[in-house]
Amino acid sequence: MYDPNDVIDRINDPYLPLLVFTAIAWATGFVQIVQAFRCGRRDRVPAAPIGMTAFLLAHDGTFALRADYWLHEVDVWYFTIFWIGMVISVGIELMLVRQYLAFGQPLVAPDLPRWMFVGSYLVLQAFAFVGLWWLQSVVDDPLKLISLAATQIVAVVFLVPWILARGSARGHSRAFAWATVIGPGGLALGLFPALSPELFNNAHFWALAGSLVTLSVSYLLLLEHHLRRTSRTPAASPST
Repeated sequence: MYDPNDVIDRINDPYLPLLVFTAIAWATGFVQIVQAFRCGRRDRVPAAPIGMTAFLLAHDGTFALRADYWLHEVDVWYFTIFWIGMVISVGIELMLVRQYLAFGQPLVAPDLPRWMFVGSYLVLQAFAFVGLWWLQSVVDDPLKLISLAATQIVAVVFLVPWILARGSARGHSRAFAWATVIGPGGLALGLFPALSPELFNNAHFWALAGSLVTLSVSYLLLLEHHLRRTSRTPAASPST
């Protein structure tokens, strides 16, 4: 699908757009997951869609577990930094999973027995690992560029149905929404054509990118609607 040596040569050249897009992708990705954790703790709700969290944990966890491959076989500074970032991300994502299990049941499935709610998450997480394993087994992707692109997609596609289902700004923040618009639903998508033009610089990818931009902006607008509606709602009078 692409020549990994070409990608590595492009990384090792002083190619400024690739470095800029990489910095945007990592900075906004960390803002997303850190803001999700902060808002979840503040509002005592799961503050990231569980489908997003489950896929990111599967992706980042399997990436982090392959330390020998990235640090010794690939042995390129760029992917070494990626590996370090994945290890940190896994720690935050595990805290997001804990938030979902601690706060999610009253919102998502209040009538389920506790064991069934936890079991359904475990089934979803297992599916995410198996689905990712299958995806990686059927594509020739030695540097996991397609898997990395999939994380950008997953970081956006769940957000509109998530806020529509919740119907409020609870658990959301402008920082999270703007990080989505700038990052996986915006400029960070330029990282992939910068890494591998032969794989990503085509009409199919740019159509996908346009769809993600539309979704990220839609999520931001929906959040602004809920935030403004909340600000117009008068506070309840204290009981006497």
